[in-house]
Amino acid sequence: MRGCWILGALAWGMGAAAAREVALFRMPLPMQFTMEAAASAGVRTAGAPRSQVLVAHPGDAPAERWIFTRRIALRLDAGVSLESLLEGTSVTADRSPGSGCHVVEAPDALEAWRMAALWAHHPGVIAVHPVAHPPWTLQDAYAPAPNDEFFRARVANVDGQWYLENRDPETGAALGPDLNVRSAWATTRGAGIIVAVADTGVELDHPDLMASLSGAPHFNFDLGAPDGSAVLSGGLGAHGTSAAGLIAAAANNGLGMSGIAPGAAVASWVIWNSRGQTVTDERLGDVFRHAPESVAVQNHSWGPSGVRQRGPSILEDAGIEAAWRDGRGGRGVVLVRGAGNERANGAQAGDDGFANDPRVVCVAAARRDGRVSSFSEPGACVLVAAPAGDRDEGGLFTTDLQGTAGANFVSFFPPFEHLSDYRWGGLGFTGTSAAAPLVSGTAALVLSVNPELTARDVQQVLLISARQPHPTAPGVAITGAGLRFSHDLGFGLVDAADAVRVARSWSNRPPPVEVLVEANGTDAIPDGGFRVELEPASVGGEPILISGLPGTGVHPEVSTEWLPVVDLGPALEDPPGRLEGHGVLIERGGAPFLDKLNRAAAFGAAFAIVYNADAESVPGGTCPGGDQLCVLAGVDAASIPGIFLRRSDGLALRSSLAGEPNRRARLHLAGASRTFVVSQALQCEAVGLRLRTDHSGRGDLRVTLRSPAGTVSVLQRYNADTGPGPHDWTYWSVQHHFEPSVGQWELRVTDQAPGEGVGNLLDAALILRGIPIEDDDGDGLDDAWERSRLGTLAYGPGDDPDGDGASVLREMLLGTDPIRPPEPTGPDIGFFSPDVLRISWDGRDDIPYRLRGSEDLGPWTWELEVDGRHPVTPAFVPLPFEHRGMFQVLPEVAP
Repeated sequence: MRGCWILGALAWGMGAAAAREVALFRMPLPMQFTMEAAASAGVRTAGAPRSQVLVAHPGDAPAERWIFTRRIALRLDAGVSLESLLEGTSVTADRSPGSGCHVVEAPDALEAWRMAALWAHHPGVIAVHPVAHPPWTLQDAYAPAPNDEFFRARVANVDGQWYLENRDPETGAALGPDLNVRSAWATTRGAGIIVAVADTGVELDHPDLMASLSGAPHFNFDLGAPDGSAVLSGGLGAHGTSAAGLIAAAANNGLGMSGIAPGAAVASWVIWNSRGQTVTDERLGDVFRHAPESVAVQNHSWGPSGVRQRGPSILEDAGIEAAWRDGRGGRGVVLVRGAGNERANGAQAGDDGFANDPRVVCVAAARRDGRVSSFSEPGACVLVAAPAGDRDEGGLFTTDLQGTAGANFVSFFPPFEHLSDYRWGGLGFTGTSAAAPLVSGTAALVLSVNPELTARDVQQVLLISARQPHPTAPGVAITGAGLRFSHDLGFGLVDAADAVRVARSWSNRPPPVEVLVEANGTDAIPDGGFRVELEPASVGGEPILISGLPGTGVHPEVSTEWLPVVDLGPALEDPPGRLEGHGVLIERGGAPFLDKLNRAAAFGAAFAIVYNADAESVPGGTCPGGDQLCVLAGVDAASIPGIFLRRSDGLALRSSLAGEPNRRARLHLAGASRTFVVSQALQCEAVGLRLRTDHSGRGDLRVTLRSPAGTVSVLQRYNADTGPGPHDWTYWSVQHHFEPSVGQWELRVTDQAPGEGVGNLLDAALILRGIPIEDDDGDGLDDAWERSRLGTLAYGPGDDPDGDGASVLREMLLGTDPIRPPEPTGPDIGFFSPDVLRISWDGRDDIPYRLRGSEDLGPWTWELEVDGRHPVTPAFVPLPFEHRGMFQVLPEVAP
């Protein structure tokens, strides 16, 4: 954002006829204009009023229509005086916006035209031209809102398509995160791409779906027939129809909604039979390899239930491999799958062999505020997320079986009887089943602008363009590649506009290689290895060890510091003072665990030890009081780790601390570990860990992998699986994308359920997939590229040496210049609504901007503070003027 931008905002005006004149202006590059010979404004005849504007056409684009005013923009060399330039003319100085830029004013537009043409040849004048209303094209930056009834975030008492555009329809103010789709639609709507929905079938004659379904390769894998019709009724029967609507419901047909890729086609692949059963695994294997040359994206909003580890059969795996390797002429089919909906049981996506597969885009679900949905399973294999609502806020507005046959069983009277064909709110489409189709539709947008991308390239486009809606939230970490990742939302919510932007300039990545490092043996896994340790009461004494159960939120990956512990009692009120440098002891009862932990965290506490209430206070339920151990549930959003202790252990700890208030404690993890030393330099992509144990209670275990860059993948957390294992399971993590491979990788396995299952860590193998590079400085960037493009190895992948908001890694992937920012351009101007302008410009996340404007080409009369956003910062401005004015964008802090 350098220099001065004076931007005309859409004015139209014409005056009397004018003589034809040609002028050359510096804008700052030379541009020649020809004044309109007739119907132009601004030529003054004797006795006629002075005209404020005139019309002209560029010599190289005679169809363009520029409207010039009587004001002149100038930029002068440092040695040129504005006063000397104006001396002896009828032109007067008005304002100097800065950077050597001045605005002066002539008596009329014709004189301004002629003086600007004269000064264009004056030594020391860098740029000069009459202030103009250029012929802006509004459709390039932001597509018009479709006329579908419920596209807006809320319509009357109906929650509309907030997930596509979550903005106040009157002002454009953000109401929460969304998929930023109108910016993508300015470029593409997904035409030419077929998305297959493997599900319960789709209602083929639904008015909002008929266009996208027409001519697609439908198939029923139960009947072996080319028929994609829905085979069930009710919510299950509507499942496929609801997914199809989110992907490609027709836009601008005046009906209920628009899909995220309304120009794409949808193939309905029926994998359920009329008895509510899925087809055999043999047929499911055929699903993945079906129509590989015509179908570009497959949506799979289904998977195994429960917390047991279950993966594809050999036939299903062969089908996935065929789609990944051979589909689309060897470029691969993009496979999209929901992460799973059993978070409450401790399940994670990595326990589902389909979602855990690195050949698949694993999708988490987000609430309306951008937080993870309460059901969405976490995992190191989660690539990205999309909105899906939640149980307490309802699901997504989308298509349903027609009438009352589907999820929406309510009949509506004319003229609203068609509302029975849609579902929303409490009957809306939710679960990761709803999040996955939105990512499938985004993949269709991506492939429509760059169909040569491989399925692996699409995965990387999606992850590099995704955004964390709450980048400083607990659990969001910066990886060794400078990217933000959480086990809840992966690399963040998909951003359709940025994904399309990235895809247009993306060059396919070189093929990957695979490195395998084994570390076998037998090591006992200590029982109850998640503990409170109280330091010895005397020199030479033994620490007191108290085992407990973890919380569902942040978890220490190494032992915490030794800290004094403050007893907060039930923690129902604010503590008496600050708690920095302390842990806290809290008694259960009176408020949710989350409130207690967050209150302690707000006062600076580093960790929380929670002990059970007495049995009389909590007599029953799933976690009665007394010496019952329970998971510290509901603390997913807590910012400090916690541990839950039996009541007797908590009281003993409280007694010890009361007698010795300076005695320190810590949270400690005692487990079995293995190290893998990697010497081959790769820029990592998917990383796998094959693990074998003989533990009698798989759900007791927490399994983590730490990379040489310090990034920790949580491959398994404490859960409700009481069966043995893992016997032989390969966990995959996507969060090490673009990290360096060389160095020591560490596996840790911790038993977190004292007194229950026991066992040993047996064999383990690390699987690294990535691109071979020369990487002497160990930053995951190829040294040859760094030397040629940066001239040094001093920068890391997350650095931004040119200050344009794009990291070195992003510049490398997109082929842009990492040390020279792009030339600044004027903001793009479009309409959010008839009464609100959307003004956007190249921006950065870490700086605010000031957008200011005038209502009639005069002094600045209004100003707006705008939070920066990379790569494009938008502002929404109500129109208080009749399409006349100027705008200027200024960063608050210079880049």
